Amino acid sequence: MLPARTNREKVQTLLKTITTAAQDAMNVYDSAGCDMPCLDSPHQHPIDMSLDAIIPLKLAMRILETACDELCVTLANPAHSIGKRMVMGIEPACLRVVSNAGIADILSSSPGGAHVREISEKTGLEESRLARIMRLLASKWCFREVEPNVFSNNRLSQNLLSANPVSATVGIWTDDFNKGISVLHYALNDPQYASTHDPGKSPFMYAVRDEIINSSGSFDWYALHPEKQKRFGRGMIGLGAVTGALAVLKSPIWKALDNNSSVCDVGAGVGSFAIKLAQEHPHLKITLCDLPAVMEEAEKFWGKEYPHAIEEGQVEFLPIDFFKEIPEGRDVYYARRIIHAWQDPGALVILQNIRKAMRRDSKLLIHEFVYPSPCSEGQPLSTQHKISQYQVPVPNLLYSMDMTMLVMSNSKERNFAEFISLGSMAGLELKGITDFGEMQLLEFQVGGLDPK
Repeated sequence: MLPARTNREKVQTLLKTITTAAQDAMNVYDSAGCDMPCLDSPHQHPIDMSLDAIIPLKLAMRILETACDELCVTLANPAHSIGKRMVMGIEPACLRVVSNAGIADILSSSPGGAHVREISEKTGLEESRLARIMRLLASKWCFREVEPNVFSNNRLSQNLLSANPVSATVGIWTDDFNKGISVLHYALNDPQYASTHDPGKSPFMYAVRDEIINSSGSFDWYALHPEKQKRFGRGMIGLGAVTGALAVLKSPIWKALDNNSSVCDVGAGVGSFAIKLAQEHPHLKITLCDLPAVMEEAEKFWGKEYPHAIEEGQVEFLPIDFFKEIPEGRDVYYARRIIHAWQDPGALVILQNIRKAMRRDSKLLIHEFVYPSPCSEGQPLSTQHKISQYQVPVPNLLYSMDMTMLVMSNSKERNFAEFISLGSMAGLELKGITDFGEMQLLEFQVGGLDPK
């Protein structure tokens, strides 16, 4: 047995880990022939748009951020660390103010910076308070205070421009999600909400209970607020940028498919992923399926962004309810951030419907946040499924996304064992896992059980 490490050795190991991870991140820029990013720049760095850089950069940052946080918490007085966590809600509130006011757009016409007085006049926000909000964000590297009370955009704040879908993602989390998380304590102590898995009784629905009754979930609330529903759609596109989800386009699975192979994007939304897939892999035939109103928006979106795919018959739009039916006979079924929106009974229905639609040689690709196996289990999860022992370091957003699902819909992120179990009940067998840094891609094929 190896001797236990001393506390000093643990800290020194963290320092080495940080140095190695930082160098790995720098290597991503070096390999692309690019200089390191500059926080003061209001423009995107070339690497920001590179699909090839997403995975190695995510993997490096996953280690770097975790190790830096652990080092700080280890060395600091614990009251200091708790105090920092205690005030973490202030930053999102400030982001909401500047995002709703369109301050990044205002600053985009003043590259050298704009005085807070000018920003105040254009937004109607009181000058001194606005200055304090801007200064807090600038201290967190979002905006830059170029001289006292003069602010400009920078590397982070350019994501708050209204043309950037990430600004809509910020709106969802600082506005809609904040409604639910702010009443989490009360919802957990209300007998009607405390123990149920009903999506109509989530903490978010507790927060808006005076606006809507007898609801089946947050999507009913969004239907009552068209502007927020529209923002939600754009925000999901922005979330793809936040999570680096488009890295999945580099999976060898797509290139291995024959010409005119068919891909069904289940719960596709307007097709923000599928449109990139069609452009990156024009040999594929794409089917988008979602609710009728969503498919109407999808046709408009593709007609504007990629009409060639419609004209060439590369894409079709099928209005469906995936709790009732899935189009049959496609080569690949792809579901991104769909299963996590439902507790096991609902998730199982979706998977069973996909399984019924699959041919024996079809694949199902589930693209989700996946928990590593619980560290307390001690034993391999399964002797039958060696793949279930695969351990992934916890991604940066995982626990926050799990809380998001709890708050918004009483649902959850899952670990590998849970995905294997759900798949097995639906007649599917896990065949492969690919780590994309923030999210994982799980490949299922038809198993021995045939629910047909």
